[in-house]
Amino acid sequence: AGINCSKSVWKEATAAPVCCCITRVRIKRMAPADTSSDKESMTSLAFWVHSCRIPLLPIWFLVIWYIYIVAMFGAGESSVWGNAVGIGIIVGCVLTGNMYHGPFAKFWAENKWPTFRVFCIPFCVSSYSATAADKSDEFSFIFPKDAGITFGGLILAGVITGALYIWRLCIIRKGLYSPEGGTAKAHVELQEGEGKFDDPSNIQDGSGQA
Repeated sequence: AGINCSKSVWKEATAAPVCCCITRVRIKRMAPADTSSDKESMTSLAFWVHSCRIPLLPIWFLVIWYIYIVAMFGAGESSVWGNAVGIGIIVGCVLTGNMYHGPFAKFWAENKWPTFRVFCIPFCVSSYSATAADKSDEFSFIFPKDAGITFGGLILAGVITGALYIWRLCIIRKGLYSPEGGTAKAHVELQEGEGKFDDPSNIQDGSGQA
């Protein structure tokens, strides 16, 4: 009886560490190792596809046109760019303050790219107008006098913008993005859910129960 008692005690003593090790291994296996990278790629895809919807296509067109004109006629004087940066900061701060609603962490998570745009657009407008004024002999109003340069830029901007929209349609057709479920807050919701695997209590087993 004493021997049997000793054996049972020995089994219980050795079983506890083994179960603990198995539990730790199971938790490590159940926690998806590539969850963060998968969510980052999903977040990035949702953001870019959402950014190519029809209401934002004019912005893409103007960005491409701006880059094209600045590359062709870019003002060489540093004062032009310094003034543009100053105007961008001042106007951006005013517009950001106008649309701000706390708390800051939530506002930044939901409005980081709109905030970037309200700083970037005044900068682009200021630098573009300064470029047209500096090269006034080559511009008529806000367009280059050279018809080839003007139509070339318009066609280039239109082709790239159209390609972005076609890419969006292809992603939706493949089922990688749903406009109904992946609207403006799709990437925000994914970011907010990134930490749910940090807590072992949130890890589910194969039966779907924690």
